[in-house]
Amino acid sequence: MFKILVLGAGQIGTPVAKMLHYSGDYEVHSADMSNEDLFIDSPGITYHPGTDVLNDLSTLLTKISNVDAILSCLPF
Repeated sequence: MFKILVLGAGQIGTPVAKMLHYSGDYEVHSADMSNEDLFIDSPGITYHPGTDVLNDLSTLLTKISNVDAILSCLPF
């Protein structure tokens, strides 16, 4: 299974992560600065809340080893 990390879980990142998850072809991880559980209705998505993806991406990638792809849905 292809492991993908979606950066950003807002209006774009959330539907993208869900679409990838529901396809059944991906192990989806999502990271966002928000501490809210944005994927409570999608238990198959591993959510990493409260992550400052700009300043702490190396720590995040250490936690999620062997990521095949990173998809940025950040607003910048």
